[in-house]
Amino acid sequence: MPCLKRFTKPLAMAATALMMLGLAAVPAAQASPGDGNNVFWQMLCTVDHFGANDPIVFPGQPGVSHMHSFYGNITTNANTTGASLMANPSSCGRGMQNSDHSGYWIPSLYKVNADGSHTLVTSSDQEMFIYYRRAGGPTGPKVTPFPPGLDMVAGNSRATSAQSSALIDWDCGGGGAMTPTIPQCANGTTATLHADVVFPSCWNGTQLDAPDHMSNMAYANSATGACPAGYPVSLPQINFSVYYYGIAGGPQYVLSSHGPYTMHGDFFAAWDPQVQNALVGGCLNAGLDCIDVNRYGNTLQAGENSQINLNLADYPSTQQAVPPQPKPGPTGTTAPTPAASGSAHATATKSAKPSAHASHAKKSAKPSAHATRHALSLTPVTSSAAEPAVPAATTTHPLTLPDKGMLGLGLAGGAVAIPLLGFGGFLLRRRLRGRRRWD
Repeated sequence: MPCLKRFTKPLAMAATALMMLGLAAVPAAQASPGDGNNVFWQMLCTVDHFGANDPIVFPGQPGVSHMHSFYGNITTNANTTGASLMANPSSCGRGMQNSDHSGYWIPSLYKVNADGSHTLVTSSDQEMFIYYRRAGGPTGPKVTPFPPGLDMVAGNSRATSAQSSALIDWDCGGGGAMTPTIPQCANGTTATLHADVVFPSCWNGTQLDAPDHMSNMAYANSATGACPAGYPVSLPQINFSVYYYGIAGGPQYVLSSHGPYTMHGDFFAAWDPQVQNALVGGCLNAGLDCIDVNRYGNTLQAGENSQINLNLADYPSTQQAVPPQPKPGPTGTTAPTPAASGSAHATATKSAKPSAHASHAKKSAKPSAHATRHALSLTPVTSSAAEPAVPAATTTHPLTLPDKGMLGLGLAGGAVAIPLLGFGGFLLRRRLRGRRRWD
């Protein structure tokens, strides 16, 4: 990390001098400890396809949602299930295409033309860095891997006023002032528009989804990482960091979800269990900074200068069991109106990826019934200190969103007071932006 890099060279020189003098035997560093809240692993995925689909909010109803930009899994559509995700690769780089099968999506970006029409931005130069963090940093509670098929939503697609900056923010190039809406960036086509979406990390332990798609999750205390009552399971905290290269933003760009404040994100978990176990145990629960995760065969390399090496054979290849799931239906029968119509929507099915990806999608056999959305074969995982067993929750509470200072904003009829996802999170976003590297 930048704060550690400042001292790396002087410390190395001092260690070398001591060894030459025979005064000390200094072993080579093996890993970078996470500092503050910077205990995470990082994925990098390009945009893959676009569609008016949302398998979480409108499962089994193709074309009903507003337009979304899909990252990660190359087959995500209205009929997506946990099983269909696991059967297909992703657009994530660094050798992780067959390790992270998850679906990540956000509302699509449209350009407003001079005549008032809208054009869907389909440029392939849209990237998403996904940070999987340990809430509370190295002193926060250890985390449990995502159960396969868990899904969640962050942000409010119907917001009519600014959402909390701890949850949603925009800026230019990953720096400068944060704003609740799309900013106007300088430098025209050399500019980079950037958005952050922060997800909750506390799970009630019983529901992969909820009727409102929110109340199965809650945000952790930003200072300690502790979860509120009724949410006993600490999962990795996800942060979408989205870059639109060559786009200056401003009023000539709008979101498909309507309104300037409606940025939000959706996540549908589907990880190779052994890889996820390695990243949870070897990075988050070990308190390490695993930026730029690369997979080489059965080895994961991460961290500054790839000094963190995880052998997959050292981690279990099974995944935790999840109780039988009730199947929530769509949140409503009335579909949101798409942001644009006519010729703009005619381009909605255009994929930014090569035709090889289209052939993958055709080969995928997706169940059509929502009742099978989360159908997976699950094997219990033996409890350990690094990866505790999932306790059963006895009560559930509505999802609460962070805001500036202490707050008690609740969704779906209730609230749990939590502090701001604080200054540590702000520093995290400031430090980690701008790392555009495929390796």
